[in-house]
Amino acid sequence: MVNGIPHPLNEIDADIGAYINSRPDNNFTDIIRKDKRLEVSRYLSDIPNGLFAWYPFESTSKVLVIGGFFGAFLMSVCRRCESIVVVEQDGYRAHFLKKRMNNVKNLSVINSDVIQYQKKSEQVFDYIIWAIDESNDSLSEKDYEIYFSAMKSLLAPKGKILAVIPNRMGVRFFCGERDIQSGLPFEGITDNHFGTHRFSRSELLNFLENMHFNSIKLYYPFPDYRNPQLIYTDDNPPSEDITERIKAYNPNNNERVLSEKNLYRILAQNNVLTSFSNYFIAECGNNVKSSNILYAAISSERSRSRGFATVICSDDKVRKIPIYDEGLQGLKELQSNAEEQIERKIPSLKISIENGIAVMDKIEAPTLSNYLRQLVDDKNAQAFFNCLDLLYKHILNSSDYTSNNSLSSMAQNEDWGPILKKAYVEMIPVNCFFFNEELLFFDQEYTTDDCPAGYVMFRAVNDIYNFIPETEQLIPLKQMQERYKLERLWNYFLKVENELSKKIVNRDIYTGRSMWMNDSERIYRSNRRTMKLSSDSLIKLFDPVSGLNDKSLVLFGSGKYADYFLDKYGQRYKTDFIIDNNKDNWGTVKRGIVVKSPYEASNLIYGTYRIVIAIANYQPIVEQLNSMGIYEDSYRIYQKSIDDLLPLTVADTISDGKYNIGYVTGAFDLFHIGHLNLLKRCKERSHYLIAGVLTDEIIETEKHKTPFIPFEERIEIVKQCKYVDRVVPVDKHNTNKIDAWKDLRYGCLFSGSDHDGELSWTRLQMQLRSLGAELEFFPYTQSTSSSMLQKALRKQITGQTQ
Repeated sequence: MVNGIPHPLNEIDADIGAYINSRPDNNFTDIIRKDKRLEVSRYLSDIPNGLFAWYPFESTSKVLVIGGFFGAFLMSVCRRCESIVVVEQDGYRAHFLKKRMNNVKNLSVINSDVIQYQKKSEQVFDYIIWAIDESNDSLSEKDYEIYFSAMKSLLAPKGKILAVIPNRMGVRFFCGERDIQSGLPFEGITDNHFGTHRFSRSELLNFLENMHFNSIKLYYPFPDYRNPQLIYTDDNPPSEDITERIKAYNPNNNERVLSEKNLYRILAQNNVLTSFSNYFIAECGNNVKSSNILYAAISSERSRSRGFATVICSDDKVRKIPIYDEGLQGLKELQSNAEEQIERKIPSLKISIENGIAVMDKIEAPTLSNYLRQLVDDKNAQAFFNCLDLLYKHILNSSDYTSNNSLSSMAQNEDWGPILKKAYVEMIPVNCFFFNEELLFFDQEYTTDDCPAGYVMFRAVNDIYNFIPETEQLIPLKQMQERYKLERLWNYFLKVENELSKKIVNRDIYTGRSMWMNDSERIYRSNRRTMKLSSDSLIKLFDPVSGLNDKSLVLFGSGKYADYFLDKYGQRYKTDFIIDNNKDNWGTVKRGIVVKSPYEASNLIYGTYRIVIAIANYQPIVEQLNSMGIYEDSYRIYQKSIDDLLPLTVADTISDGKYNIGYVTGAFDLFHIGHLNLLKRCKERSHYLIAGVLTDEIIETEKHKTPFIPFEERIEIVKQCKYVDRVVPVDKHNTNKIDAWKDLRYGCLFSGSDHDGELSWTRLQMQLRSLGAELEFFPYTQSTSSSMLQKALRKQITGQTQ
């Protein structure tokens, strides 16, 4: 505890607390713009406030929230309910939650576990919200029973629990997301619950029934509860492609093997998407009526005046709820736009405003976007053109014309076509229904003055080819551009669109979006190849001749590493030719073998050859081959030091999935709970665990700092840990992990996740796999760290000496 504030659970919590402390006005815009980590936006941006913005709380509701997430989603609940009590178990989070929400008069924060709070409290609540935080919570199925029993006793007679619970069948796990506790891909689907227990849909329903709830309704947030954009129910499941309405954010797409977005489409088309939602929101109570919500769309990443939850209800009405008070003015503008369109004979959905909520009729019809997708599947080009002609006609009729063109400065001599005095820029296929052979527009929020009609049509066409790429096979984009006179203006409109999208979704604030949405099939395919590499015993990157059989052998490199290779293998394996990047060597002969250009590799037939990279710095060559379309299944890496060890290779895992020998190294300075957790996890994966303790010399040389506790005491402390079977010093003779393997023959090296993804560690992982060993990363979940303790100690020591 420092200055009366408990220590944070982890680094991200420490940063969030510091940011809250630095912004008493709660304006975190500049922080989100500079700190591009998705975790920062998940706590400090407006995005998570959509979590319950769609839910119909009564204005008299008394709400209990278990765990406050630093107040991430509380503002939208506070503005619509009478009182909110937050029970936050972690003292650090509770402190900064109070600080952030100190101006909210109807919210109070209690630093307590809900079990202890339930024992002391006599208050009951109309709603209890519980959102499980997998990064911090570690709950067994028994823990769920205890929590739900405690929550039931705190409910008013007609009260409800709204619990956000992770789905073990979540699509994220099928895409290869690593379990936050074990660090292993696909672990979240299994019964190996290292951290929080997860339920499948049927398991959750059975659990809630066994807890004696007789009123249960499930909601399915997409893509997840931290970034809620669409909410589905069993009465209104997704049956069509949802990708044009959703932005899936994930900071670790580089670890995945499949695109979450692509799986959404396939699962929705097969009517099973809700079973694979990443999370459930369970509404449960006894003898209570469930909400009438069928579906909700949430736009919490827009500006506060445009942040709404659009809800479809079972009473055949659609309601648009402002997430913030600023949205009330946005509703009035939306209503005014609809009235103006209707006055101009543009078919638009009528809007009334009741108690600060916009109300519209529910329309049983597909959006034009989904109708066009069906026309593409049916290969009906004429009907497709008829729909777009009708759309363009309405765009042209939506406003008076003017001679003032707000875009003319981009190209003064260009023919911009008709200029609309007031352009409704959301007259696009996703914002209108195809209804009785006519279009019916809705949600026309954004307008632009003095704007070419062609720009609105550009937005419609651009959306179609982005979200229905198969359209290109039916009608080439160039043909569509020519039909609506967009070809010459297309690049200008792209620039305008870029600026508009910044305005609509605050792209200038969420500057990390490109990293969060890095949905690259190239990355996924590379990761799938890596899986094949690690699981196929015949493919060992550093075993150059294993499984060569009758394939042609091509050597990449003509230097000393090539000599080493030829000395060892030249008599047994014929090298067809050598390739080299040095042009001066092309056409020369080395040991009777012709040296050629790397381009020659492009002419080889897949499956008939193997390239052996015989160069010390092999990584640039790997990248060069990958760029040529040559991957791990067609090349090997010759490294003399690794090659000499191959005869010693052993497979260390046994039938129970544990390693015979595990190895973990560390300074273990100021031994704390984080160290204990790490050693415990390593032991859970090993029958025999060896811990390497860094000497003082190594810490000073490699980490550039002096340990607080001398080596002799640190190694003795680790020896006393019950999870450790053997302790060895790590000095200059074995700090290299391959050298340590020679001595210890460990089956797995364990490391903290801060090294995961680093090139040097990726190389080490490949080298260890060639030796029959493995490298696994564990995420840090310690409640403190040596760095934090050292910083606090130095600060205290400095203060005492002044």
